[in-house]
Amino acid sequence: MRKKRRKNMHLTRQGITAVVALGVSFSIITGCANVLGSNAAPAVNEQQQSKAVKVAKLEKIKLGEPPELTAEIVSSVQFELFAKASGEVTEVLKRRGDTVNEGDVIARIYSKDADYERSKAAMAVQNASEAINTAKKEREITKAGLQNSILKAEQALHDLTRNTNKLKNDYDAGRINKTPVQEAEVKLKNAQLDLELLKQQLKTLNGQDNLSALNLQLKDAQMNVEKWNAALADLEIRASTSGILTEQTLEKGALTDGSKRIGVIQKMDPVKIKAFIPEAYVKAVREKTELTFNVPGTTEKVKGKVTYMSPVIDTQAKGYELNLEASNADLKLMPGTKTRVQLLDEQQQIALAVPVSSIVRKGEDTFVFVLNGDTAERRRVELGRMSQDELNQEVLVGVKEGEQLIVSGQNHLNDKDKVQLTP
Repeated sequence: MRKKRRKNMHLTRQGITAVVALGVSFSIITGCANVLGSNAAPAVNEQQQSKAVKVAKLEKIKLGEPPELTAEIVSSVQFELFAKASGEVTEVLKRRGDTVNEGDVIARIYSKDADYERSKAAMAVQNASEAINTAKKEREITKAGLQNSILKAEQALHDLTRNTNKLKNDYDAGRINKTPVQEAEVKLKNAQLDLELLKQQLKTLNGQDNLSALNLQLKDAQMNVEKWNAALADLEIRASTSGILTEQTLEKGALTDGSKRIGVIQKMDPVKIKAFIPEAYVKAVREKTELTFNVPGTTEKVKGKVTYMSPVIDTQAKGYELNLEASNADLKLMPGTKTRVQLLDEQQQIALAVPVSSIVRKGEDTFVFVLNGDTAERRRVELGRMSQDELNQEVLVGVKEGEQLIVSGQNHLNDKDKVQLTP
């Protein structure tokens, strides 16, 4: 019994010794691990703080060939044609698509009423003219009669004066009595009165303007003739300018009333080129006074003067309206055809650009990251044109040529993050 108890006690001590030994070993191992861990932590934290990125040098590149934009050639001015008088179309000389010069007769119209009124006015002119001529002749006859009567009266007065004087001499000499003298003096006085009356009548005739009323009638009649001449002239529909006649609707025998448009003349020289510019090119195009475009169907290039650039975008066309004006004396540029307008020249295609993949967008803002030492700087940028291959985009504001642009890893960066380069 005692032997058995001693044996158990011995076993217990051996177990305790083993447990103590194991505990000491574990403590040593743990202590070593703690020492190793404390030495490795700074290196691990440093690796976690520095983010791996790739960079590329910011350079100017050619964005592509000079951009061209489809544009429409239109007439510089359009003149609508209306018949100024009512009547029947008797002749059509110019038809749709014909080239017309200013003043060309396009069509003629007949109006019975206008012919009648013109004839009546002409007859009134003739009658007034004849009345004036008759009045002039009558006046000349009357005047001549008065002048002749005055001459006779003056001669008679002269004779009566001599006779009276002779009778007075005879009376004074006692050869006759006073009666013949008195009778002669009465006749002389009457002759003097008759002469004065004739002279007054001549003076009154010369002072009269009995033709004024007739002249006024003639003038009214002549104005009426001019009025109807103009009306008859309106029966000839003429081109108000040179150009191409379009939308001509007249046919022989048709009736016109002057209220409907019968055609349009499109002025061909100069012509207008109309296009809508994307917003990315607006700033560059605004600085230009002329642009190049091609003659449709050929490789020929011509220049047009910039006459208008809209300050606001056209929401339907999604662009800014641009108008050019170009000479078209040889009529190579036909309204309704399409052309290609070159917006920029070769030099303007060289621009500072960044890869599209390097751009970070947050809301409406756009950013890129630039390497400064071992720090990533976030830069807000203003973007411009897209390259022809759509892999790069022009940068207008925010970065400079020669800076180191972060092109990989930028999507995980914040401003002022520490970074390290990777090959």
